[in-house]
Amino acid sequence: MSVYHTPRCRILWTEVYQGGRPTNVVTYYGDLQLFFGISWDTAIWYTSGNFFIKFGMLQDGQIVASHLWSGWTPHLTSRPYPNFWIRMGWNRASDATNGRWGVILFQPSVHFSMWGPGGAPFPSEFAVAEQDHYLVVG
Repeated sequence: MSVYHTPRCRILWTEVYQGGRPTNVVTYYGDLQLFFGISWDTAIWYTSGNFFIKFGMLQDGQIVASHLWSGWTPHLTSRPYPNFWIRMGWNRASDATNGRWGVILFQPSVHFSMWGPGGAPFPSEFAVAEQDHYLVVG
């Protein structure tokens, strides 16, 4: 098993957009969208359980912002596609970085908690980005 993901779930790529365009340099007061691509075993979608997604923002190795999204796994996507995008956006980049500027590391993660008949827990699935994705906020 990888230190970045369990066998049935993996983050394939990350992307930063501002003004509808991909970029790694964003303006402090401009909009910001963070994306990541996930590949998963679609059986996870059919299993009772919850998802927990974190859009982590770090600076100098310290967490400066952590934006969480959670819910029932079938609500994550309308169909069990094997690969899909997850996105979170802000009107201002400064809201995503908790007012920080400079070099910021975008570090997404996803965790699936699952259970079977009678509420018996199944092993969890998780993934974090394998490659660092830095952006400059100025």
